[in-house]
Amino acid sequence: MNTAPDTTCPHVDHWTIRLLSRWLSASKLSAPVPAKVVLGKVMEIPIRPLPEGRGMFVGAWGTFKSEAQIEDMVRDSGLDYLLILGPWHNGPGKRNKYWNTGEKARKKIEAAKRGGAKIHVWGWPHPATQVQFVDELAQFSDEHAAISVCMDPEKLYYGEPKAMVALIRLACAMFHGRGQALGVSSYGATWYHRTFPWAQMAGHHTGDRPDYAIPQVYDSKNSLGPGYPAKGVQAYKDLATWEVFPGFGVYGKTPAKFAAHLDSLPPGTCCGWSGRQLTKKKIEILKEYDTRIESGGVA
Repeated sequence: MNTAPDTTCPHVDHWTIRLLSRWLSASKLSAPVPAKVVLGKVMEIPIRPLPEGRGMFVGAWGTFKSEAQIEDMVRDSGLDYLLILGPWHNGPGKRNKYWNTGEKARKKIEAAKRGGAKIHVWGWPHPATQVQFVDELAQFSDEHAAISVCMDPEKLYYGEPKAMVALIRLACAMFHGRGQALGVSSYGATWYHRTFPWAQMAGHHTGDRPDYAIPQVYDSKNSLGPGYPAKGVQAYKDLATWEVFPGFGVYGKTPAKFAAHLDSLPPGTCCGWSGRQLTKKKIEILKEYDTRIESGGVA
């Protein structure tokens, strides 16, 4: 069973205070609620820890075959966290894929922890098998004592707003009930995917919402312009009050194009996507991101 830290929220934004004050005043008390009372109530809300720092989505471990290689890779690269792929649902009549399960996978992930990485997990849902998917993602999270979980709904959810509402409702009930943060990740250019249920993914129709979002601002064809990553991040921020940080592909670009792409990313937490196979070269791209931040190259 995952055991997220039982702590309380040290920072409270004004939006939360105003909202909670209004609710307490309307539903509990006849007079306005003093700010200290409201703050006290907010301080009782438990933290759901999120991914922080430099991270990597991991499907297969690629060229890192042994536990020692993985531990050294994490330590030498300075990776703060890994998002490990688990259940990948393909729908009724098709075989689902289950990544990173079993004793060998557990030992590799334990090696990553020894190297200094915090572990989060993610999976690929299907509209027809959502109950099974959420349950399996929870089991996978338990298997690796993950801090948070993330879901990656993409093309299967085009034109499926009801399915998305059901997915977010199921996942929020499951993971928030366990004290875990819930994340979502999908296309970075929201404006190009007009039939995707963006508002529903952001929890507008569920009464609860994910805690963080990772727009995939990969620009794999190098066609969306230098301002695309920042625009994609802002589009997600406009969807909901949640934490947003970019996911970017660490493959498919020349060094010059990578440099331009990295410079267009906002500084702070980020997550690379290894393209399912992890390699030393792909790890070096994240180290380059750090270097460019330190030199003032990243906006």
